[in-house]
Amino acid sequence: MLDVISQGQIINMLREYQKKKGASFVFISHNRTLCERVCDRIYGVDHGRVTEE
Repeated sequence: MLDVISQGQIINMLREYQKKKGASFVFISHNRTLCERVCDRIYGVDHGRVTEE
């Protein structure tokens, strides 16, 4: 697990890359708050099935 500062730096690097290259990412995490900060769309998955959008 990363400390908050390292986590923030990596997220910022990914967002910069996304803006420059128009890239898309699949971001997988158990941290819903982080996902809400980073992602345009969030899907909850349980046992391989989408349970919430």
